[in-house]
Amino acid sequence: MPYKPVERRFPLHVHISLLFTLLLLLTGVVLGVFNYRQTSQIILSSSDTLFERISQDVAIDLEHTYQPIYHLLNLLTLDPGTQLDDGYRRQEKLLRSFAQALRDNPKLASLYLGFDDGDFFMVRPLRTPELKQRFDAPTGAAYQVWSIERDNLARARSESLYFDEELKLISRRQELNERYDPRNRPWYSRALEQGRHITTQPYVFFSTGAVGTTLALPAGSDAVIAADLTLNDLSATLAQHRVTPSTQVLLFAPDGSAVAYPDSSRLIVRVDDKPQLARARDLDPAIAALLDLGLSGDQRSTLELAKRRWVVSQNHLQSGGRTGFTWPCWPPRTNCWRTPTASAGKVPCSPCASCCCASPSAGCCRGSWSSR
Repeated sequence: MPYKPVERRFPLHVHISLLFTLLLLLTGVVLGVFNYRQTSQIILSSSDTLFERISQDVAIDLEHTYQPIYHLLNLLTLDPGTQLDDGYRRQEKLLRSFAQALRDNPKLASLYLGFDDGDFFMVRPLRTPELKQRFDAPTGAAYQVWSIERDNLARARSESLYFDEELKLISRRQELNERYDPRNRPWYSRALEQGRHITTQPYVFFSTGAVGTTLALPAGSDAVIAADLTLNDLSATLAQHRVTPSTQVLLFAPDGSAVAYPDSSRLIVRVDDKPQLARARDLDPAIAALLDLGLSGDQRSTLELAKRRWVVSQNHLQSGGRTGFTWPCWPPRTNCWRTPTASAGKVPCSPCASCCCASPSAGCCRGSWSSR
């Protein structure tokens, strides 16, 4: 008699349990994906709002950095020293007002006037021991006055005078072979050419080694008044607005030079033994990858840079320099999505998983009860 294989049929309650389990698994997956996408959209939308607020804060800080100096230059041009004044008369008229302006604006590194005959008058505060050592200032000196006068034969007579806090003269030094001529400087020629406020691109000040810029304004028809403004506080502002420890944020000029960065010690590099601003792309591989994309204008997107996904926000700020600054801020995508990932993984899936784990036994019990 031929052998007939015995067909094994699973009881009905096993089929019901399996279908019930698959249905719950499918429901859990759908709910998990839906929750993940919705929560991610909420987090990214909140990130856009946060980036917009940070961008506004940086723009306001820039405006508060530049606008008071523009107003100061406007006031100082109302009564500038003139070419008709000799050195002593010019010093008497300008020293007190310049010194007070420097006291009121600690971000200013110096105030000065250049004239169309090559004369020059500068007041520089000696706020730090390093500055006093650099200029070999005498004990008690609080201000340095640099004065250049040219005679009819264009011969320059240059002096450095040192004053204390009460503006009493401490010492006077004559500078031989003076070659500095304000008429050859970009701040002078551009201000006269444009006839209004001008701002130079940021650079490293020779006197202080700080990152700064020069603001200038014509003072009548024969002179230009200018101020050297330090930008160190901008780096501190960016450091305060890092969304996460891994967030990249900086301020850079159109020529690609970094103007502000949370680690301000990396802003200045030496090339041929001369200090200059670091290139933004040299600060981090992710920054170089972003600049290589050539993005312009305001941007909000998710990009892959240096083998990582980043949520990128970029704004163009009009304040600062001739063409403004570019402000990008981008935290790693994993940092922004850590919360939604946790939410999607724990909140919606845990109940479903519990139900799924319980469903086989529940189905078995139900099937057994039915079969009885």
